[in-house]
Amino acid sequence: MEWADLSIRYEPGQTREGIRYNPSVMLPVNTVDPERTVYYRGTDRVRTCVLTARARVQSIEFPAGSILGFNEDGQLWRCRLGADAEIHGLPCKGENEIEFYADGQLLSCFLFRPLAVSGCRLKQDTLALFHPSGELFRGILKDGLLRQGYALAPGSELCLFKDGRVSTFQISSGEVVIDGVSLALHSQVWFHPDGRLKAGTLASVSTLQGIECPAGSLVWFHGKDHLVKLCRRLTDNFPRRHYAAWAAEHVDVRKHPDLQQLVEQLENDGDS
Repeated sequence: MEWADLSIRYEPGQTREGIRYNPSVMLPVNTVDPERTVYYRGTDRVRTCVLTARARVQSIEFPAGSILGFNEDGQLWRCRLGADAEIHGLPCKGENEIEFYADGQLLSCFLFRPLAVSGCRLKQDTLALFHPSGELFRGILKDGLLRQGYALAPGSELCLFKDGRVSTFQISSGEVVIDGVSLALHSQVWFHPDGRLKAGTLASVSTLQGIECPAGSLVWFHGKDHLVKLCRRLTDNFPRRHYAAWAAEHVDVRKHPDLQQLVEQLENDGDS
């Protein structure tokens, strides 16, 4: 069935069918529930509304019952779908929330069927996130996969950079050696954008940059290579074993996204 675009632009404060319209939002006539429309405080700008019939809003087709959310500029940025729907060709599951980038491209959704994207096959009923280009950012694999020489098991989470290279995965078979570091089975592995190892869990006792780390340790290699640069700047005899204590007092975590991510990871590990 063809979707008729019935959108009409209204001036601020004008009403029709009980709905006031923000001029930057195009809402289809006779498809919005006036009793379930919320406005930004003190303005005529629609924040959320519920569709009572199928409608096309900002070039995207939504089923009846969908709850649409707009930002203060009038751009659609999230929606709770009233039923399963194809959004930008992607199978988005009904009764779940989807999100959009500022340009209207899909950011995330739950899948109502398996999806083949970016050389991967994703599992049904799982959350998938996408880069603005439409390539996969994060998803749960339906089938096993060999990518960049790493074996990925069905049901495991995979994250990709914009260029399709692996950002994060979980080791599903044996120990894996990456950049000379032996990582344990079931370890979550992270990479820097340039392909270097960022983090993982050690499979055995290892001496890294002069520091002895026990098996099972989460090791994190900062993108700025703090330790190496520090040693070169100070002296070849800098006591590396005391680096952690020194860094705790002198390195501002807030200025380094990698270290912020490490803190979050450690906090999550502590809660689990």
